Amino acid sequence: MQKVWIHRDGVQQGPFSLAELPALGITTDTMIWYEGLAAWTQAGKAPLTAAMFSTDEAGNVVARVTVEETRKCPPTYLMWSILLTICCCNPVGIIPIILGSTVSSKFRSMDFEGARKASEQTEWAVIITFVLGLMMLPFSWIIYL
Repeated sequence: MQKVWIHRDGVQQGPFSLAELPALGITTDTMIWYEGLAAWTQAGKAPLTAAMFSTDEAGNVVARVTVEETRKCPPTYLMWSILLTICCCNPVGIIPIILGSTVSSKFRSMDFEGARKASEQTEWAVIITFVLGLMMLPFSWIIYL
């Protein structure tokens, strides 16, 4: 996890995670440093934090990431995926396991939209796996013959 230090009002503060920065109210002019930067850099110009800002219709720079988005990771549905794969003996359950494992990594890298989409895809994959498991249930007696 990337740690970031900020320099505000003559005081160095940190380290903070990328997800904590919006709650601190940093602006594009806030000086930051993290491993990989040669020197203190404005948040709006640093590669990791520049994506946190965008401009509105009037040309004003605004924070693109809200505090609410940084506090809550979308559901991963991993527990359901694993249970369906094991209990239903359904190899299709591997798909939601793979999809669900990407939700947290996308969220940690501040790809909030990607994490939300991956969570939705995982939810649908869990539902499809469950329905396929129910459809295969009448044919499970063939295994015991």
